Amino acid sequence: MKKIIVAVAASVAIMASVMSMHLFAAEDYIIQKGDNLWDISDSKLDDTLLWPKLWNVNPEIENPDLIYPGTRIRIPSPEELQQISPVPLKKKKRRVKKAEPKHIFKQKYIISRDLFISSGWIAKEFPGIGMVKHEARGSEIAGEGEIVYLQLEEGGSPGSYIAIRNARTVKHPVTGELIGYQVKVTGILEATGMDGNLTKALITTSYDDVEVGNAILPYTPVDPPLIQENPRRPDMSGYVISSHTTGHISGEGDVIFLDKGESDGLKVGDVFSAITDSPVERIDGELQVISLRPTTASAVLLSSNQEITIGSKWGQPKK
Repeated sequence: MKKIIVAVAASVAIMASVMSMHLFAAEDYIIQKGDNLWDISDSKLDDTLLWPKLWNVNPEIENPDLIYPGTRIRIPSPEELQQISPVPLKKKKRRVKKAEPKHIFKQKYIISRDLFISSGWIAKEFPGIGMVKHEARGSEIAGEGEIVYLQLEEGGSPGSYIAIRNARTVKHPVTGELIGYQVKVTGILEATGMDGNLTKALITTSYDDVEVGNAILPYTPVDPPLIQENPRRPDMSGYVISSHTTGHISGEGDVIFLDKGESDGLKVGDVFSAITDSPVERIDGELQVISLRPTTASAVLLSSNQEITIGSKWGQPKK
C-alpha cells in the first residue's frame, strides 16, 4: 500500500511538472499598445523579476522602456530563462546613419550630402506614391540594412525610393497663415523584388527610424550645392518658419526654412544674415540658401552667435 501511495505521489508530481512546463512553454508574442516587459513577465512568466532576462533574449529591443506595438518577441520558458544572464550582454544597436550637423568650409559642398537629403523640404500638400506597409520582422520600425514591404499606388518597379514623414504642420510665425507640411526624409530604399502585391525593399541608408506608415517617393541621387566663391547677397528679407530639428531653436550647422522661395527671386547659394532688430539691430548669424521651392526655401546656418528660433528675421543688415 505504501508503495502505491509513493507511486501515485510521484505520478502527480510528474503531471504537475508537465502541466507547469506546458503552461510556461516558450512562445512568440506580439507587443500590444501599453505593454512593458515588467507586465509581460508577470502575465506570461508569473514572475516580474524575469523582465531583464526577457530583454536579454530579444536583442531587437534596444531600450526596455521603449517597446513598440507590433514588435514580435520571443518568450522562453522560465527554465530557459534561469540559465540566462539577467544583464544584457550586448544589445543590438539599430543602425541609424546620423547626418553630419556641422558646416565644414574645407569641403566643396555648402552642406553634407546626408544632412542635405534628410532635412527635407516644405510642401503645400503632403506627397507620396505609396507607403511602408510592414517590416519583415513584424516591427513598427526598421533601420539600415533591414527589409520593409511597400504598398505602391501603381504597383512595384525596380529602383530607389525615399521614405518620408510629416515632421510638423508649418504656419507663418507672424501671419498665422498655413504654409504647408515639413517633409522629413527617414531613409533611402532600394526595391529588390515583389512579394505578392507588395514591393520588397532594402533600407540602404537610414537617417531616422523608418516607420510603418511612412510615405514613399521615387528617389534620384542628388548632390548638395557647391560652395561659391562670391555668393549673391540680395536685398530681401523674411522670417524663419521652421527648422529640421525637432525643437524650435537652431544653431550653427542646422538647416532652417525660410518664407520666401524661387518665385520671390531667391537663388541657391544666396547669403543672408539672421537679424534681431529690437531694440537695436543685431546680427545673430549667417545663413545660405541650399534648396528652393516656389514659395519657401531651406538654408544652412553657416554661423551663429545667438540661438535662432522660429520667427527670427533674416535679410541684409542695414548699412
